[in-house]
Amino acid sequence: MDQRGIFVDRPVPVALFERLYLADRAGTEPLPIVVVYGPSGSGKTRLLDYLYSRGKDPLTCARVRVNPESGPSSLPELLDSLQEELASDRNPQCGLIPFPRYELCRWMREIAPKLGAHPDLESIRKQLRTLLNRRFRVPGDAGRENIFVAAAHLLVNLLLPAVLTRPSVLRRILWGRNRNTGFLWYEQGQHAIELPEGRHFSDVIRRVCALANTGDPQDAALLDELLLSAFLDDLRAAFDPDRTSLARLRTTYCVALVDDIDRLPNGQGFRLLEMLAEQRANGSRDPLLLIATGEQWWSHAGRPFPVSSGSGDPAGTAAEVLASWRNALHRFRDQRNYPIGSLFLRIDLPPLTREQTRRLVLPPRPRPSTESREVLAEEVFQATHGHPLAVHLVTQALAGRRPGAPRLGVRRLMDEPLPSGAHDPSSGESIGSHLVQCFIEPVRRRLDRGILVACAAPRALDAPTLRAALGLSDDDSGRTSAAEVWDELARHAFTEVASDGRLVMHPLLRDLLIRELAAGDDRDGPLSHSRIHARLDDHFAVVAEERPEAMVDRLYHELARGQVQPVLRALEARVNPDDPAWRGELLAVARAPSSPRRSRRFFLRRRAESPLGILLDRAGELYSPISDAPWSVELLERLAEDLSEVEAGERTAGRYTPADRSVRLIRPLEPPRDAAPPGDGQRPLVRADESESFPVPRRTSHRALWRAAAVFVLLAPLLLYLGAYRMYSVETCGPAGPLDVWTVVTDRTVNDGLHVRHAGGNGSGPCVGITDGNDYVFAKPATEDVQNRIADQNEQVLRQSAETGRPYLTAVVMTTLTAPGDGSNKEASAGRSELEGVYLAQQRYNNEGHVPMLRVLVANVGTAGEHAADVAQQLVRAARRDRTIVAVLGLGSGTGETLQAVRILGRAGLPTIASTASGDAFRNVSDHFFRVGVPNRRQAAVSAAYAKEELDATTAIIVEDPTDTYSRSLARDFEEEFEDGKHTLRWPGRLTYDASRPDVTNTLANRVSRACLQDPDVIFYAGRADHMDTVLNATVDAPCNPDVAIMGGQDLALLSLPPFPQPLPEIRNPLYYTTMATPDAWQAGRGPRFYGAYRSYLRGIGASAAQQGTAPSEQAALAYDATSVLTYTLIRIPDADEIDAFAVWRGIRLTTGTNLVAGVGGVIDFGSDPDGDPLDKAVMLMRADEYGKARWLGTCGQLGEDPTAVATPPQEIPCPE
Repeated sequence: MDQRGIFVDRPVPVALFERLYLADRAGTEPLPIVVVYGPSGSGKTRLLDYLYSRGKDPLTCARVRVNPESGPSSLPELLDSLQEELASDRNPQCGLIPFPRYELCRWMREIAPKLGAHPDLESIRKQLRTLLNRRFRVPGDAGRENIFVAAAHLLVNLLLPAVLTRPSVLRRILWGRNRNTGFLWYEQGQHAIELPEGRHFSDVIRRVCALANTGDPQDAALLDELLLSAFLDDLRAAFDPDRTSLARLRTTYCVALVDDIDRLPNGQGFRLLEMLAEQRANGSRDPLLLIATGEQWWSHAGRPFPVSSGSGDPAGTAAEVLASWRNALHRFRDQRNYPIGSLFLRIDLPPLTREQTRRLVLPPRPRPSTESREVLAEEVFQATHGHPLAVHLVTQALAGRRPGAPRLGVRRLMDEPLPSGAHDPSSGESIGSHLVQCFIEPVRRRLDRGILVACAAPRALDAPTLRAALGLSDDDSGRTSAAEVWDELARHAFTEVASDGRLVMHPLLRDLLIRELAAGDDRDGPLSHSRIHARLDDHFAVVAEERPEAMVDRLYHELARGQVQPVLRALEARVNPDDPAWRGELLAVARAPSSPRRSRRFFLRRRAESPLGILLDRAGELYSPISDAPWSVELLERLAEDLSEVEAGERTAGRYTPADRSVRLIRPLEPPRDAAPPGDGQRPLVRADESESFPVPRRTSHRALWRAAAVFVLLAPLLLYLGAYRMYSVETCGPAGPLDVWTVVTDRTVNDGLHVRHAGGNGSGPCVGITDGNDYVFAKPATEDVQNRIADQNEQVLRQSAETGRPYLTAVVMTTLTAPGDGSNKEASAGRSELEGVYLAQQRYNNEGHVPMLRVLVANVGTAGEHAADVAQQLVRAARRDRTIVAVLGLGSGTGETLQAVRILGRAGLPTIASTASGDAFRNVSDHFFRVGVPNRRQAAVSAAYAKEELDATTAIIVEDPTDTYSRSLARDFEEEFEDGKHTLRWPGRLTYDASRPDVTNTLANRVSRACLQDPDVIFYAGRADHMDTVLNATVDAPCNPDVAIMGGQDLALLSLPPFPQPLPEIRNPLYYTTMATPDAWQAGRGPRFYGAYRSYLRGIGASAAQQGTAPSEQAALAYDATSVLTYTLIRIPDADEIDAFAVWRGIRLTTGTNLVAGVGGVIDFGSDPDGDPLDKAVMLMRADEYGKARWLGTCGQLGEDPTAVATPPQEIPCPE
């Protein structure tokens, strides 16, 4: 099944791939650039998914889907994605592929904006010094007070000239063989940029900076070409035995699978393919097998070599196709360059065959299929024309019909709403309109919908026909020209050029547009049904005089206009029982759409004395795209009788033999040579086994084995262990002793992914990573008790699984757990609260005896999530080894590192359920990301509504930190929600500060004082709770008008957590903020069972009586809700042994309707078209009194229907729509 649930059998492309991925070192011709071409819904994505699922383990393979919104949106980003996947894919036989040239090029592009167009040598030295420090893991300038760090910096400064000078032994020792080859590649000019004589690497940096800062598109294209050249030469080096010893073991090419490459903006995808083709056209071979998909073709690539993927022997067909392509390429062997178009191998995906459609519509049954079911399968095939997505949607719609309901025609089903299980269903969208949108998505911004509808009126298009359909003059002046329309249509996959040179639209799209044209308003507009067919009738009347074969087109348009009598007279002269071709003409004419003002049935029924008229009427009832009549055995029998009466002069319904009745009855108008009994003569639709990997030949270097064995026996074990232990002891938090060999050895092998290391390396920086609670505990002693309880739960889960065989799954909590000695702040307390909520949900789920059981791992991402991306990469590696890891929790910080972590987890297929993440940047960041918290925009809307309606505020000033994505988006949202005709921001509008600067306290106090001097009605503080004491002190020192209200976002809910001062500084001004959960929203003693479980937990850890009366924080409640979404998803999945990350992701997306989760912070409903945000999530508004105690004002949104909880009657606060 593909992402829409469609199975499409494509044996020839798969067989072709099996012949291409094996490395041919003796060959001289370049690899083809394979482009899988077809309209939307034809199975392109499914084909790449299938190839990746079978090739990701044995091959060095990368899979990238172009998506300008959440995926790569430019050529460099696409290359970055490919390089990251290829560089992280450890081949079991020959290891990782290094990319020294590409990484140096990317590094130069990153530093170019900082250095400017003309950098001096000292600036270049500074950047190289940073790179060299990173190479040797030398701490930054902050650690120079340490004598060893200072000595390391001195050594780096002494060795820096060796990086800038010509090749030397010292530079090779410093950088290693791979990185040194990267320097040599640039210095020797093996690339596209021009350098002066006597070039050094500093000259290369200057040249790149000059190109990157001009803003000239040609210079940007030159840098893109340099990036691609570096990428390809790294691959060549990895496959060249003269440059890499492991190259002899590489028996397969690197595979890059790029989906929707034509969606890269500004034609950058086509530019990438052209650059790759240009390099190969010059005779340089590279080991990259690129397979891309697209719905557009571009003229610069030349004429492609098409491939049909029909039935027959797949392996033989693939061999013939590849041999034909190579023979065509050999014609240019003696030329200096290959033509660019000759290097493309295009695979056109055909529609489903009649038999494939039948097998999808009629699932296998023990008894033979009835004639009525065969008629239904044929009707689906005729109406959908074998389009895979259309067949799938129609089949779903048929299956969803209420039992006993009258059967609708398949074409009538096209007007029904999308089935509930369809991909991206939307309210009110029909199957037909959804299919049309899929077809025309690439062209809808360039061609008007009316032009497309008009182009569907004729059966085929040439330039004169196109002008007649659109009502254009010969010179096309003043409007879109026929040539422009032709060129635009011809390069898209929903059209093809027929053998006679005319352009033919995809039959399904044409049928749907014809229905739209016939159902539209038939006023005398230039593109109305009657006017279009009238012009086409006149056009073909002239053409038919010169070309008799055009008579069918004329009759088609005459019938569409309602001119029945001339059509019958012309057809009567063409009846020939001995020539079955006339049936094809009859069928072509019968497909004409009726006029909206005239009923063709009325005109034909008046001539009931004409058997041909009745036959034409019956055929139109079955085959016309505007006919809604359902097919039936009786209707087909009458059609067969009418046909026999016209051909033989008598009605002979029973003249078919039993052997061919099923075929001749269902398809009476088709020539006998094209008909075959259903189920015969067609290759069966077989579901291939995706668990079987592609075969890969193995090579062994005997000399290398003997040498490795000798080193291993003599010195390798001891040296390797000493080096590993040194690295392990320096990097690892809480390392084991040197005699614990097993722990040291498995740290980077078996347990890779489950470790905790210093973020700064060399024993510096906070401890970040992943732990199960046994080997290491974060932030002792502040969070030790809750982590120990999670560890106890995990041990209980593992013990029960070992004793009883009950399966278990693993979730990872990624949060901030920085120890006080490492500079902790309020986020450490927030992290503890998140762990408490996760633990309570885990304990409840496991104690209820559900299967599978739940195990929880704890991950620290550092302050403000600064190491979230690195921990996410570590988690992805752990998930590859431990298949029980199926979900990620936490990730509440809205920083760029956190967003990057979400993207990394999404690309790895791991769903993330965030608890307190509220930044707008999280929206659509990944289709695997969900959150139970309230987005900033909704919080800002509630605050703005309260300010305007309850506080009667007309002016406001915003204080924000633009370097913080959370603060920036919250400020922007409040401004948009507050400002209207009566409410505005008072000058200066938005005051900014930088929380990362050491003088943030003075700067923020100054900004608040300036705001107070303007005397607005509201000061909206969009920052973090860390600096709230500065804000409150500033309102007292300014002084600020006591009537000025201070408002903020949900981050201020952290004011109740340590290490904030208790009580808070004097609060003179009213302080309001939003929160996502508070026990005040529920009646005392009647809240969700979470609160009772929390009190029991406090008693269990020995908390004091005063502490036991403390209400749980917002972070604990939302973490409990996020874990509850996961546990309810696990409960809903029926087969516990088959649950994986994909099944969990799919289950989370179904959290809607009857699958809602009644959380502590309100109902969690991701909707029928989930984008990761909960619908109508509850927002609580709080007010802090002069002593800092928060009081609940009211709730916007639905709290839920938990039978154990009773909500407090809502207060009267305004809620936005």
